[in-house]
Amino acid sequence: MSKKIKITCEAATIIPIGELVPFQGDLKRLSKEKAAKLQNSLVEEGFSFPVFAWKHKGVNYILDAHQRIKILKLMMDDGWSIDGKGLPVAWIYARNEKHAKKKILMAASVFGETTDSSLHDYLEAAQIEIEDVMDQIDIPYVDIDLENNRENFDDLDKENEDLAGKEEGDIKITVPKEHRAEVMEWLANGEILNPVGMGRGVLKRCELL
Repeated sequence: MSKKIKITCEAATIIPIGELVPFQGDLKRLSKEKAAKLQNSLVEEGFSFPVFAWKHKGVNYILDAHQRIKILKLMMDDGWSIDGKGLPVAWIYARNEKHAKKKILMAASVFGETTDSSLHDYLEAAQIEIEDVMDQIDIPYVDIDLENNRENFDDLDKENEDLAGKEEGDIKITVPKEHRAEVMEWLANGEILNPVGMGRGVLKRCELL
């Protein structure tokens, strides 16, 4: 019996996966760990968001969804099939190839930043357990493992109380050059100090822990 990948969204049209042409070259890389998360999300939630594509001279060029389509094809080689005639596609307008490639960069941009603390608050308000989604999501700037292990930091307030009145000292940490701007921003926003445990998250993101 064939394993089905559900289509759980709608768009302007349906295009067979074989008629969707990659267009971003080597702009992005997909690690094995993230590929596994992406496959888990497709198995669990189906194809949840339309492909963004640009039609030019009869060719359907993919602007957004390259990684999902890549994983879908690998799954299909492994016996999976799409539940339907193809994938939902939303058409994106572009004047020419250069303009279409610019729109790929726009689609790849991440302007709003999720932090460890904002993710924690969101999950709590939505009553979603991080264990239920951590193998299906990947959010820039967020340490999913830290959020999953947040309970490990619950006793830090008590430890701070025990240290009250003791002599303070300085700790010098050398931050890799590529992370310095981010760390300065986190310091300015107070993220490293609040809430409890965020300092550890920053160290992990800077590959210092």
